[in-house]
Amino acid sequence: MAILRHDFQINRRSNLVTAVSYQTGRNGFGALSWDNTNDPRPDYYQKLPSFQENQETADLLAESLRNDENLRQLDWDYFYDVNRNNVVTVENADGIVGNNVQGKQAKYFLEERRIDNSTFSFTSFYENFITDRFSLNAGVNFKHFIGHNFNSIQDLLGADFYLNEDRFARRDFPDDPTKWENDINNPRQLLKEGDVFGYDYNNNIRQGGAWLQGTLKLRRWDFFAAANLNHDIYWRTGNVVNGRFPDNSFGDSEK
Repeated sequence: MAILRHDFQINRRSNLVTAVSYQTGRNGFGALSWDNTNDPRPDYYQKLPSFQENQETADLLAESLRNDENLRQLDWDYFYDVNRNNVVTVENADGIVGNNVQGKQAKYFLEERRIDNSTFSFTSFYENFITDRFSLNAGVNFKHFIGHNFNSIQDLLGADFYLNEDRFARRDFPDDPTKWENDINNPRQLLKEGDVFGYDYNNNIRQGGAWLQGTLKLRRWDFFAAANLNHDIYWRTGNVVNGRFPDNSFGDSEK
């Protein structure tokens, strides 16, 4: 964060304070992801005793979970073994006809879900003691916020690459490969660690306002009148053309 502030004593009764600031930062958290394989979480609802229809099976499963700590943990060795043995050939990789790439495709990997924010702000405050009893205050402010929301590959867990496709679209539209693409402009994209995949968009907020207040101080009473005017704009900027929404996923949305 950086802040630049200016204090201006105009005269004995009035002053002006102006400040400009910029704040930016990186925010993210890791998550385990998987594709074209079973849910690996030990607390997945279908693995729990409560999901079992047979009571004897449910009791045996509950007893196993109580007694075997390994059943309550993620099996990282298994993730690496699956990825190392999942050797495939991706045809027309990275959208290049005839570019057939063979390698270990990740079924399990770690992703980082990022929300990187930047904010620019401007504010100015004016104060004038017109008389000993009457004062006038006024101010203006402006803020522009940009939040970059995206996923990135954090760790391929022994694999060589991950194919940037929407696994839910493959399930819902098995006969329409175009809808599988997270980014139509980069079809059949092979991802390495650090690459962006899935969703990628900015959310934008632009706010501006001005206010004015007059105050009259008497011996027994204080009176004031104030007015405030604000204007806020919100919109989304898509950074990729999604296969499921090719007509409205890229660029600025309606403001």
